Amino acid sequence: MKSSVETLAGLQRKMTVVLPPEHIEPKYHERLKEYAKTAQIKGFRPGKAPLKIIEQKMGESIRFDVIAKLIESSFYEATQENKLKIAGQPNVSPGEIKKDQSMTYTATFEIYPDIIFKKIDGETLEVPSAELTDKDTTGMLTHLQKQHVAFKEVNRASKNGDKVLIDFEGTVDGKPFNGNTAKNFHLELGSKNMIPGFEEGIVGMKPDDEKTIQVTFPEDYHAKDLAGKKSEFKIKLHKVEEAELPELNDEFAKKLGVEDLETLKKDIRETMERNLKNKLWELKKTRVLNKLLEKNSIEVPRALVEMEIDNMHVMAKQQFAQIRGVEWPKDKALPREPYMEQATKQVKLGLLLAEFIKENNIKIDEERVKAKIEELAKNYQQPEKMIEAYRQNKQILAQIESVVLEDQVIDQLLASVTLKEKSESYESVLKLTE
Repeated sequence: MKSSVETLAGLQRKMTVVLPPEHIEPKYHERLKEYAKTAQIKGFRPGKAPLKIIEQKMGESIRFDVIAKLIESSFYEATQENKLKIAGQPNVSPGEIKKDQSMTYTATFEIYPDIIFKKIDGETLEVPSAELTDKDTTGMLTHLQKQHVAFKEVNRASKNGDKVLIDFEGTVDGKPFNGNTAKNFHLELGSKNMIPGFEEGIVGMKPDDEKTIQVTFPEDYHAKDLAGKKSEFKIKLHKVEEAELPELNDEFAKKLGVEDLETLKKDIRETMERNLKNKLWELKKTRVLNKLLEKNSIEVPRALVEMEIDNMHVMAKQQFAQIRGVEWPKDKALPREPYMEQATKQVKLGLLLAEFIKENNIKIDEERVKAKIEELAKNYQQPEKMIEAYRQNKQILAQIESVVLEDQVIDQLLASVTLKEKSESYESVLKLTE
């Protein structure tokens, strides 16, 4: 077998492999004899047909089968011989196949880039820091309180925070439009669910009041024929309901499945502290990885980017199914371009982190894996059973080990830079990770 490699654009390579007849013919005759042992040829008992008859009838297909297997094995040998690390699947073009003659095939493919890793040691990295305050936990408790608000009917002028029952009819240039009317429509004032000016125009109306308001559809309104248009809406208000917050007491806590109010407050604080810790870690991780990308500009195989986009499509379809409750339509393809930048970034990071792991000989810390499993199991009623389940499931365990290994890498990267902390509030940290 002879092979030669031609460099094309970027990471693309073209390899030509010549398979001599002495490689092909013995395999062909061996396969022919194997087939003859069980071949069912009309006019002969199974396995008793002469080789010449079998070769006349099946020789061509058997030769093609042998060649296909030889291409597969010789391609691997040739890549090893030429010290090529292939990214993605090769595109193989076989040449002419003739008895007792050499067969030449070409394969085009991409290779992994040679990475000369540039360290970020000594770089300064600005990262956020934050402490959870009583104001933060009180705000979360108030948020929970608002989620369980009740509404009671009142006979007064409406205000923001009230829920109203209305009829409306809208026109643009004196003409109706699609979706311009509604009867017994429930609307919470101040929710900003309607176009600007609509809810504001209802504030101050009392039950049985009628009013015409003028509003303008936003320039980016989803219905293009209405975008930027001035309109009039006739409003009739039937009912005003006032929000009534539940009292913050033990009874409220029990409705949420917690023993008492003090336990609820304790649980809220612990959850928020854990959330803050995770968010701060995410931000540190993102910024140190961005610094790594900034220092290391590498070319990536397009095949790996395409594979990453495929993975992102799978995740997007799963999220769609979870949110909508229906599967993504099979006949509708997701676009690829919007995912290209993020997919390229993920591939670059994967290659850089793999190189960092190799250079620093980083091994998975089994104690951290154990701690991670225990942390994940805490979210279940029977954590001991979940710990065992995680350990028994090889696929899930591999995913956990991958996360832990990445965390170990991030720890080393963060230890190599100077961290300049910037104080932030809990809310601002959440916004930074959105």
